[in-house]
Amino acid sequence: MNIKKLFPGQEEDEVIVLVVREHWFFMLTRVLAWLIFVLVLFLFDRYAPQYMPRLFEDPYLNFVNLGKNMYVMFLILGLFMLWTIYYLNVQIITNKRIVDIWQKGIFSQRISELTLPNIEDVTSEVKGFWATVLGYGSVEIQTAGEKENFLFHNIPEPREVEKLIINQTGLYKGPKGNE
Repeated sequence: MNIKKLFPGQEEDEVIVLVVREHWFFMLTRVLAWLIFVLVLFLFDRYAPQYMPRLFEDPYLNFVNLGKNMYVMFLILGLFMLWTIYYLNVQIITNKRIVDIWQKGIFSQRISELTLPNIEDVTSEVKGFWATVLGYGSVEIQTAGEKENFLFHNIPEPREVEKLIINQTGLYKGPKGNE
């Protein structure tokens, strides 16, 4: 039986413990910003015929319709990009390592990984009113050596994620000794 791997480089005996994405609040704010551009289209359809009637007569009508169609296509593309980048930006905690997949754009992705024995310290931070009320914050994972620290921004339940990482590190080092 061949099980499909859930992320690039996943080992056969590697178990995914947690998959973390950015808090839903940040996706909501981006969608609300996107809705402002949708509102612009509705406002144009409502008020442009009143205040710019010549745009809706020949020969300009075809250009206005073309412009509106292109605007709608870019709106749909923008929503698709918002969802794709939100969905593909992910932090995966396994029984062996932490994998940070950062989707910069549609065709640009960075994958960083950190093995559990290299973790020195884990710190969570919830800062501000909305972060406290909605339960999001940051988790910083300090590493041994010259590797840069892992920093997960705006993730849900950062204290729980911190505890989970510390527990996984203890489980990895504990029963089998320092590996």
